[in-house]
Amino acid sequence: MKYVKSFKFWILFLVVTYTAIGFLFLPWFLVNKAPQILKEKIGINLKIAKAEFNPYSFELTLHHVVLDDLHNKPVLSIKRFYTNYTLLGLFNKTLLVNKIELNAPKLYVTFQKDGILNLSNIIQSTPTTTPKTQTSESTLPNITLNALNMTEGSIVYQDQRNHKNFQYHLGPYHFVARDISTQKDRINSYSFQTTLHNKGSILWKGGMGINPFKVYGVIQVKDLNLVTLYHYALPDMKASLTHGTLDLKLPYQIIFHEGMKVNIDQANATLSQLIMTQKDNQKTLIDAPKLEVKGVNLKWPKQSLFIDQIHLNDTHINPVLQKNAQLNFMTLLASQEPSKTAPKPQPAHPAKPWEYGIHAITTHNLSVNFIDETLNKPLRSQLHNIQVTIKNFSSKKTDPIGIKLSATLNQKTDINATSTLIQTPLSSQSSIQLSHFRLSDFHPYLDPFINFKIKNADVDVNATLKTDFDSHNNINLLANTKIYNLLLQTTKGANLLKWNDLQVQGIKYSNHPLSVTIKNMRLLEPYISGEIYKNHTSNFSNLIKSQPQSESSTTTATDPSLQLKIGPIKILNATADFGDASLPFPFKTHIHNLNGSISTLDFGATTPSKVNIDGKIDKYGYANIKGVILPFQFKKRANIDVLFKNINLTTLTPYSGKFLGYKIKSGKLSMNLNYKIDNASLIGSNKINIDTLNLGQPVKSKDAVNLPLNLAIALLKDSNGQIDIDLPVSGDMNNPDFSYGGIVWRAVGNMITGLVTAPFRFLGSLLGIKGDDLKMIDFEQGSAIIISTEYEKLDNLHKILNKRPNIRIELSGGYDEEADLKALQKEAFDHIMTKHIATLKKDSKHAKEDLFARALTQLFIKDFGEKKYQELKTSFMVIPKTDDNTTRRSKKGKKATLDILKFNAAMQTALIAKIKIDHAQLVTLANQRAENIKKILVTKYKIKPERIIIKPAILQQAKRDMWVSTKVDISI
Repeated sequence: MKYVKSFKFWILFLVVTYTAIGFLFLPWFLVNKAPQILKEKIGINLKIAKAEFNPYSFELTLHHVVLDDLHNKPVLSIKRFYTNYTLLGLFNKTLLVNKIELNAPKLYVTFQKDGILNLSNIIQSTPTTTPKTQTSESTLPNITLNALNMTEGSIVYQDQRNHKNFQYHLGPYHFVARDISTQKDRINSYSFQTTLHNKGSILWKGGMGINPFKVYGVIQVKDLNLVTLYHYALPDMKASLTHGTLDLKLPYQIIFHEGMKVNIDQANATLSQLIMTQKDNQKTLIDAPKLEVKGVNLKWPKQSLFIDQIHLNDTHINPVLQKNAQLNFMTLLASQEPSKTAPKPQPAHPAKPWEYGIHAITTHNLSVNFIDETLNKPLRSQLHNIQVTIKNFSSKKTDPIGIKLSATLNQKTDINATSTLIQTPLSSQSSIQLSHFRLSDFHPYLDPFINFKIKNADVDVNATLKTDFDSHNNINLLANTKIYNLLLQTTKGANLLKWNDLQVQGIKYSNHPLSVTIKNMRLLEPYISGEIYKNHTSNFSNLIKSQPQSESSTTTATDPSLQLKIGPIKILNATADFGDASLPFPFKTHIHNLNGSISTLDFGATTPSKVNIDGKIDKYGYANIKGVILPFQFKKRANIDVLFKNINLTTLTPYSGKFLGYKIKSGKLSMNLNYKIDNASLIGSNKINIDTLNLGQPVKSKDAVNLPLNLAIALLKDSNGQIDIDLPVSGDMNNPDFSYGGIVWRAVGNMITGLVTAPFRFLGSLLGIKGDDLKMIDFEQGSAIIISTEYEKLDNLHKILNKRPNIRIELSGGYDEEADLKALQKEAFDHIMTKHIATLKKDSKHAKEDLFARALTQLFIKDFGEKKYQELKTSFMVIPKTDDNTTRRSKKGKKATLDILKFNAAMQTALIAKIKIDHAQLVTLANQRAENIKKILVTKYKIKPERIIIKPAILQQAKRDMWVSTKVDISI
């Protein structure tokens, strides 16, 4: 009995003891002793407010469990922890737990001010020891957990570094896991669902196997607010994310067996309402309503990533090129503080390349508002409705990538492009269409280089571009372009150049060999305005701003290997205005209806190009230019004919006033100019016709030539009012001082000088006679009678006067003071002698008396006296000749005789010399000579008297002591 009694006692004692331990001691131990032991042994601060254990159902419940870090700050708190263990698993040598439940678990993850994570401060650090090397694989014990439930859980993340106190809440979350086991090939399932920071949610469903370890499932994130996370992760960014949410569906599978294997199948991500602004002024940088990434498939370690589609919808991007020439995205999306991250070590062996592919990248209604602040005035450009499609972008370098782009620039320009790109070897083939591109929108970019305004210019381009970046880097372009509605103006708003339409067809460019060809060009209704200002500059002066050249910059000549060929150029209905305000009178002329063509310009061939252009000048004038030239070798060979017809010369009054010193009252100009160039040697023929030219009032001009232009015009103008000039010119174009205008003006000046200095030579050439002979009409000494030989000259003067009705001749009677004086004295002596002989003849009684000698003697004695007479007579007494043939005078034995002839001649000479002739008589003789010439021209040749001017007599030296000339001049 005692034994039985004792056995029951012990049974009861054990039961009571077990029960007491289970119900009382273990809860007390867990609450009061276990935390103390943990703190003392390993430094864990654990607090349990209440514990409950049922030793019979093996259910353990802990209430208000708190885990603190070493600074007594909470790391983990659980409102209620419940677990239920079953002994049935012992039959299978398995630790079997039916359920674990955690109610309101709250995890605190904190980066403290000192940068240490609070989770690392749960256990006091201890000296580390080198773990023993395991010699064999360890095996996991058989543990099975049928159910794990977490309800009303939360996670609080804090970051107290850098004087910031960032907090992020995750929860409440609910987690359910089933059939967690360490047994081989056992799979569990789990589900996790939570709210993110009071907005958005995560749903995580899947399964997990522990032996081998693998996880799979789907993570779904909805409406995740990225703003808080962005500012926390990138606090130093100058760009602020003001709105943005993430939706994500991520199917995954991760297996840890002989390495890690990761598979992601058909994952999708969507960024919605993404708005990024500048922190300083809140200007929007990016506004992306939706960015979708669909069909993401990743395999590791195969290192393959394939995406079905990336799509960006209705996005607005606002890039700004700042004054420092940096793009705002580069500065705003960069950290304000320099990165101190150490460089990543380079792998010893090259990493395995990834295999990747994106089936399609697309955008819909993308817009870019670009502002360039580097210019003096910020320029805004807008690209709207950008549609981009990129297909088959992959790591297979030989597979073609398709690219398609369409967009609208600044509400007017349509851009369309399609391209096929191959990465290896890099090559592409593109088709580009540009419509209504407004060049004027981008005028500010040209401001540093030009001094004019592009008021308007529209451009259309249709091009095909082929590139092949192999060893030769071939580029081939085929394009047609049209530039229309062009208007260039001066900085003050005056028109410089404009045209309706310029079409350039068949543009071909190739860099191997380097060549540019243009099939043809057509220019419709071009207009150019040329103007010379008062300061002698023009509206085309300094249109291009000079640019500073660096010391290393050098001027290089055009690459001689360039093959340039421009097809026929056609010009239709061109007009031009030209004005010159630098003249005494402002000049303006209008050229219109200008049409023509230029044949193919082949700069690599010796085939000349033909030029044929004609048009109208002002109201009735006509111009035509024809010729052949060698492109880029104009100085080598050219032949150009220029024709101007019926140009109203009154419009040239400003130029005539400046260079000629006269206005033009009337006149028409026609010119036929021919210029031939052979190896830089210019030979020009200028055939000029001026109809009814009349100069007007004189004009004061320092540049006017000092020449008698009226006389030159009168000499040139024929009876029909025509002036025909053949003016040859020549020059060496290689001479640095060569100027076409210079050689023409020199030729004109030389011609006019030759006219006015030798008018008879010019006029005589018109008649085929020696014109210089007409400058003098010869007369006998002392006579005003025209001798017969001079009538030929008068006849030629008559012809000249008829041929040049606007000229007059001036007659300046000439006299010789010695020859004409002697002739007049002789004439007077003869008159006296005749009269005296007649008187003696009446009184003479001897018929044979020498009355001449008697009259001569009487007149001599009368004027000189008897004594002088006897002295003179004695001087002419002659003694006869002797045997020795000598002559002697008045010797004894010899009777002297008088040399009557010489004696009479001496008396005559003395009497003639004594006759006095006044100077007025000489002048009268000279004037009579001029009058006689005029009389014959008027009476015989019917020349109007007013065209013959008698000028004052002039002193002339007798020619060959025989002929005294009357001078003939030309005047108007």
